[in-house]
Amino acid sequence: MKTVGLLAMLGSIFGGFMIAGGKLISVWQPAEILMIAGGAFGAFLIANPMVIVRATGRHMAYMAKGTGFNRAYFDELLMLLHTLFEMARKRGGEQGS
Repeated sequence: MKTVGLLAMLGSIFGGFMIAGGKLISVWQPAEILMIAGGAFGAFLIANPMVIVRATGRHMAYMAKGTGFNRAYFDELLMLLHTLFEMARKRGGEQGS
């Protein structure tokens, strides 16, 4: 699903640029990309303590390789939550003291 969203986003951006009469090759500006990305990364380093920078790096790795949680895990979690909420709904009026 993320791939579909990424393709839709890129298609909208670059497709709209081309429909407006822009030449796609003019978007590719390596020096400008370096300045923007480098400035954003530098601002991120200045604005955050090192513990946050490290945690961000760790979580970026999770995006690439996954966390180990899968659909079966989340299905089981949702079933557990459903069971707990049903119990709370049915016994909601009872006081446990």
